[in-house]
Amino acid sequence: MVDSEKLADTNRSQDQQTEPRGANDNVFLVTWDSAGDPANPLKWTNVLIICLQAIVSPMLSTMLAIADFQTADEFHFDSIYTPSLPVALLVFGLGVGPLYLAPISELHGRRVVYMVSYLTCTVFNLGTAFAPNMTSLAILRFFAGVAGSAGHCLGGSSLRDMCTRKNRGRAQAIYTFGTTTGPLLGGVVGALLLNATGNWRWLLWIMIIVSGITILCTILFLKETYGPYLLEQKAKRLQTETGNYAYTATSGPEITPKERVRNAIIRPFRMLLTVPVCTVMACYQSFIVGIYYLQLTTIPLLWGPTESYGLFSYKWKQDLTGLAYLGGGIGDFVGMLICAIFYGRLYTWMCTCYSEDGTGRPEFRTTFMQLGMLIKPIGLFMFGWTAEYQLHWICPLLGVMIFCCGMLMTYISIQTYMVDAFDKYAAGSLAALVFGFGQSNPTYQISAAKGTKYVLRKKPPGKLLSKTAHQVEREYRIIHALGDTDVPVPKTYGLCEDVSVVGTPFYIMEFLDGRIFEDASFPGVTEAERREMWRSALLTLASLHRTSPASVSLSSFGRPSGFYNRQLRTLGTISASQAQAVDVENGVQVGKIPHFDDVVAFFRDPETQPRDRSTLIHGDYKIDNLVYHKTEARVIGILDWEMSTIGHPLSDLANLLGPYTLAQSQAQPNTSSSALSRPLIEARTNPAFLPNASVPGLPSRDDCIAIYAEAAGWDPRPKDRGDTDESLWGDAFGVFRNSVIMQGIAARYALRQASSAQAQEIGALMGPFGEAAWVLVGRCKDGARNRDKSRL
Repeated sequence: MVDSEKLADTNRSQDQQTEPRGANDNVFLVTWDSAGDPANPLKWTNVLIICLQAIVSPMLSTMLAIADFQTADEFHFDSIYTPSLPVALLVFGLGVGPLYLAPISELHGRRVVYMVSYLTCTVFNLGTAFAPNMTSLAILRFFAGVAGSAGHCLGGSSLRDMCTRKNRGRAQAIYTFGTTTGPLLGGVVGALLLNATGNWRWLLWIMIIVSGITILCTILFLKETYGPYLLEQKAKRLQTETGNYAYTATSGPEITPKERVRNAIIRPFRMLLTVPVCTVMACYQSFIVGIYYLQLTTIPLLWGPTESYGLFSYKWKQDLTGLAYLGGGIGDFVGMLICAIFYGRLYTWMCTCYSEDGTGRPEFRTTFMQLGMLIKPIGLFMFGWTAEYQLHWICPLLGVMIFCCGMLMTYISIQTYMVDAFDKYAAGSLAALVFGFGQSNPTYQISAAKGTKYVLRKKPPGKLLSKTAHQVEREYRIIHALGDTDVPVPKTYGLCEDVSVVGTPFYIMEFLDGRIFEDASFPGVTEAERREMWRSALLTLASLHRTSPASVSLSSFGRPSGFYNRQLRTLGTISASQAQAVDVENGVQVGKIPHFDDVVAFFRDPETQPRDRSTLIHGDYKIDNLVYHKTEARVIGILDWEMSTIGHPLSDLANLLGPYTLAQSQAQPNTSSSALSRPLIEARTNPAFLPNASVPGLPSRDDCIAIYAEAAGWDPRPKDRGDTDESLWGDAFGVFRNSVIMQGIAARYALRQASSAQAQEIGALMGPFGEAAWVLVGRCKDGARNRDKSRL
């Protein structure tokens, strides 16, 4: 039991419950030891290496563009389009690569993708240097682009891994400057090398040398940055060191590698096609990057040594043509400088002025995008108009500079916005805390960056033993439906049934900052508080039972009649299966619950069953599923709705009064109980509820029923000697149901599938609870006989 009063920092107590209710009880979530954990890399060395990769790959595109005419002459092509094919296909490869490199990096980490992809790119570049014809050159350039796309497709993700929101803007500006300046450097360097060597193949050899240096730096100095992958490795190391395989890096999906690969590959397409903001941003960025490369390909034509295809040219010397790319380079540098200096400051200012708690929103990243969207058309108009009217060469060059400046600001804004908006796989923006209190559905406290707390409930990972258990979808549905009623429930924020997100369906709900009591006698509170706390629990239950399913659109939530007969069929089927389980070590069968057939026969008798009623029921209503106000003796929330349905309200009432029932069954034990039964059940009995106990303010069982009956509008107690005592019948059925639950734990322990060390102890209660149910059935029969006598 817990201390007398416990402030709940979570919607569930973090102390271990004495009775496991799920397969996730003893899971230890591995996180960073601290914000400065040395295993969590926040290294500027990584930023520089990633920028280097992002510069070198795009250089390949424009470096060969400068030699279009030389390649056409060597391969004897007169077409004005074919010489541009190797450039176009490499750029196309740079766009295709992210579709598979990004998902792979989420499975195996960033570092291995950077290394393998860039090494592959270098090999394909080596092939292009020996290309015998235009076809092989174009194909090899395409695959070089696909393999070399890691630098610019993973760079944003790596910066997200390493950088906080405050310094992310500056790092993104430096990185983006590299990706956009690469093509410009390719043009400048390519023109100089082509003039010096006179052979376009030397351009490729130089790039192979540069690529080799880059891959060497990557192997030697680049560290892994992907948080989830690093935490997986940390969890494996802890498993090896401690021998405890309960350590895990995530609440993670226990799915096959094939499913992980499929989910990771499908995710980019799903986001592109189903998330409108992602679609718009991707299309717009593709549009401006397309214009950017289109502009770059016109530079050799406008500033080249000869007029080609009937177009005007400023007729610069061959070795000077590449210098025209510096206009764009200067524009990129100015854009980078502006963003590096002002982007973070503007973001901080907007957080201060437009956010109540001083934290940022992704939309705060788009201010510079709007500025860039205004600048780019000005640059394009200036470039096209001045070239058309053959003004001084500086004029179109200024247009290129203005366009590139605006393009870079827009590019940075889109990248950082997408990182902030879709930060699901980033380490550090959200902190997840596994709730230690055992529950059937794993539950986590989610702390957002601004400090707001939420609760995430999800299905357990892996193959489930029962198709009807762990239904978080039903849980979400009823909590959401009751949100506008006087039944206290947490506010819900959304249900996600996409298993690729956290591995299983989940929902997010409000965090209730209150008190949770494991001990139904509320030790440590005053007499008045204890009395009022029980009263609040009973009135809350009556409020739920008074709520019409139709009034909250839950008419289809369950069948309107025959609740107990359905329960008997289900429990009978489950128990028969559980009884067949054989212990894997000693070969002993779990066996049947004592008096099972006789007890079931009694409950099936329509003469003894309570009158059929139909309300919304919680299914597991008890004190430790309630959250109480921090200072007041009132319920502010009901938790754990996974067993909710439309059924008989007696089941909830009997479950709540379980401590009274169990204590009273020990007051008059059945003489047929085994010697083992009484000690075991006594260990589960709260002594505060024994008939001879005197706890100030603790209402009697009859007082509890009276409070409930007055509020609910029906009374399960007999009105006269000839009436059925429905409350006693409900008590007996509740204990019988618990015996089946204990049998299930015993079966899982026999198969060594139970995760809790207490499973053997709890499973052993199957027999004692079966005996206790038989005791209560005997009392029900005695009551029936007395009724028959009174009628005579």
